[in-house]
Amino acid sequence: METEHGKMSSLDQAECLRVLENSPIGHLGCFSHKEVYVVPITYVIDYPYIYSHSSNGKKIALMQKNPHVCLEVEEVHSLFEWKSVIAWGTFEQVKGEEATKAMRLLIQRVVKMNGEEHLSPLTVDFAAMLETAVIYRIHIKKITGRYEGSLQNFGLDANHERGTHDTF
Repeated sequence: METEHGKMSSLDQAECLRVLENSPIGHLGCFSHKEVYVVPITYVIDYPYIYSHSSNGKKIALMQKNPHVCLEVEEVHSLFEWKSVIAWGTFEQVKGEEATKAMRLLIQRVVKMNGEEHLSPLTVDFAAMLETAVIYRIHIKKITGRYEGSLQNFGLDANHERGTHDTF
C-alpha cells in the first residue's frame, strides 16, 4: 500500500463526524487561568453534543471555571496515514432526563465497542452511576479535520470531497 507522505488535506464535515463517531477515546482540552489540562475520555456523539461523564475532580473544576473546551480524536493507520479532528465547544453539566439519556448513550457505545450485543441490567448499577457521576456534554460550536495520506487507504471514495469546514 503506497502512502502519500507529506500530502495533508482537510476533511469535510461528514468525515469529521465519522471520525468522532468511530474513535473510542478522545483527548479533552480545558484550561483556567494559566493552566492547560488535557485528559483522555470516553464519549459518545449525538450531534450537536458530545456526552461524557466523570467523577468530581480537576477536569470538572476547570470546565466549571471556564466552559470553553475542545476534544481531539484521531485515526492512525501509520505515521504517514492518519486523520485528526478537533471539535470546539462549551461544557454543560446535565441532570435529570438529559443525564439519563447521556448515560444510556454512553453505556450503549461502550457495550458496542466491547463487541457485545447488550449489557445485562445486573452488570450495571445505572442508578448508582447517575448518583455518583458528573454527566456533561460539550455543545459543538466548531469542528475541523485534517488527514495525511490517501483517503482510499481509509476505505473512502477517491472522489471524497475535500475542503475546510471550520464551522457548522
